[in-house]
Amino acid sequence: MSQLLYEFVSSPHQSANSREGLDAVLAASAVTDDIVVVFHQLGPLQLLTNQVTDQALVRSILPTFKMLDLYDVEAVYVLDTCLQDLGLQQSDLAIELKVLSLKDLTKLRRNAHAILRF
Repeated sequence: MSQLLYEFVSSPHQSANSREGLDAVLAASAVTDDIVVVFHQLGPLQLLTNQVTDQALVRSILPTFKMLDLYDVEAVYVLDTCLQDLGLQQSDLAIELKVLSLKDLTKLRRNAHAILRF
C-alpha cells in the first residue's frame, strides 16, 4: 500500500471530523506504516494543551492524539505558516510535531496514494 496522507484542517469540537479522522489514522496503522499526518489551517488548534471541553459537552480527543506514537505513526507535521497565522508556538501543542513548509506539503501530496482531509 502506498503512502496515506491525513490532513487535519478543522477546529476542535466543530464536528466529528477530528475524531473520525483520528480513528481512520489508527485503523490504517494496523495495515500500513506509511502514514503521514499534517495539521494545518485550523487543525493545530486540536492540539492545544489548555483545551476545555466541558462547555462543548464533548470528550477531548487530545489523549488519543498523544497515542499516535504508540501506533507507530511517526510522520506527524504542522505547517509552519499555520503556527504563525494562529499565533502559536510548538510548545503550545500537546504532542511533538515536525514543522513543515508549504513546499514540503506539496511534495507530500504529490507522493501520496490517497489524501484524506478532516
